[in-house]
Amino acid sequence: SVLFILGKALSFFGAADSGYSALNLLKQVVYREGKSITTYPVSIEKQVFFLFANRMIVDAQSSRLLAEKGLYGSGYSINAIMLRSITMYASLMANKNHLELFWNEEENTYQVDQNFSNSFKESAIRGLAKNKFGEDAFNKSEFEKLLHGSCYAIRKYYSKKQVCADGKSEPVLMFGGFKQESRATAIKSIAGAIILDFLGIFFTDYQEKNRNDLIDLESCYYNIIKRVKIETVCLEKKYKEHAIKW
Repeated sequence: SVLFILGKALSFFGAADSGYSALNLLKQVVYREGKSITTYPVSIEKQVFFLFANRMIVDAQSSRLLAEKGLYGSGYSINAIMLRSITMYASLMANKNHLELFWNEEENTYQVDQNFSNSFKESAIRGLAKNKFGEDAFNKSEFEKLLHGSCYAIRKYYSKKQVCADGKSEPVLMFGGFKQESRATAIKSIAGAIILDFLGIFFTDYQEKNRNDLIDLESCYYNIIKRVKIETVCLEKKYKEHAIKW
C-alpha cells in the first residue's frame, strides 16, 4: 500500500518545483476521476473527494501567489488551513461511516446534533487521521498559533527580521509585502507537500480498492516523492545560513 504519513509535508521544506508538479498532478487526478464517472447520482465519497481536491487546489494556488507577492504571513496562514483540511479528509477516509454525516451538514448542525459534534470535534478528527495514516503534524505545528491570533505567530510570520546595531535581531512590521526568497520557497513547498499528502491519502484508498486505472498518475506521484527528497537536501543546505531564528 502507499506509505503515507500525515504531516510529513513539513519535512519537505524547500521543494517548490516539486510542489508545483504535485499541484498539477492533483489537477490531472481530478480530471481523470471526473471523466471516469458513468453512473449517477455520484457517490458521496466521490463528491467529498472533489470537494476537498477543489479546496486543496485553490488554497495551494493562493498560497503560491501570496508568496510571490511577499505576503508571507497570509501564505503561511493558508498553509495552516490546508493542514486542517487534510486532517479532516484523512479522518473521513479512516472512517467512511462519517461521510454522509459530513456531507449533509447544515449551518447549525454542529450546535444542534450531538452525534455530529462528537464525531467532528478536533480530538476525534485528529485521532482518526492519526490512527490510520500516522502522525498528526498539525497538532505540533506552529501554524496552529496563526489561526488563533497569537502575538508570537504574528511577529514571526507577518514581519521581517532586522538586525540591530547591537547584533540582536527583532521583528519589524512591514505593513505590506517584502522579499525574502527562503520564506517564499518554504510557503510554496509546504503547500505542495500537503498536496502530496492529500494524493497519498487518495492513492492509499485507490490501492485498497485494487484499482489500476490510474497507474501512470500513481507512478508520477512516486516520482515526485523521489524528487522532493533530492530537492529538500539541496535547498535546506542553501537556506540553512539564512534561517530565521526567533
